[in-house]
Amino acid sequence: MGLIEDRGAQFMLLAGFIIGIGLVITTVMLNSIMFEGNMAIESVTENSKYDMVNLMQITTDEIRSAYRNSTEKGGTVQNNTRNFTNQINNFSANLPKIYSMYGGGREDNI
Repeated sequence: MGLIEDRGAQFMLLAGFIIGIGLVITTVMLNSIMFEGNMAIESVTENSKYDMVNLMQITTDEIRSAYRNSTEKGGTVQNNTRNFTNQINNFSANLPKIYSMYGGGREDNI
């Protein structure tokens, strides 16, 4: 009869298990929220990294194209230099228009 009447310890043990399970659930939920927040922040930084690599590749391709176009015509050095400069200036002027859809703009001091 003594085991049946002594219920205080059983309720204490049950309350301990409930509190433990509640702490585990709360920890898992907070960890999930923090993980999702960090993934959102990292995705923004990765896009800028890829945009920078893309810009470098476009610039490299355009400079190579300008060199090929200016040297294949077989003109004088002065004409080749002028053709190269004209194509690069045209590229530089149109670059802000290309990246304007990403929210980037051209600064006046560039």
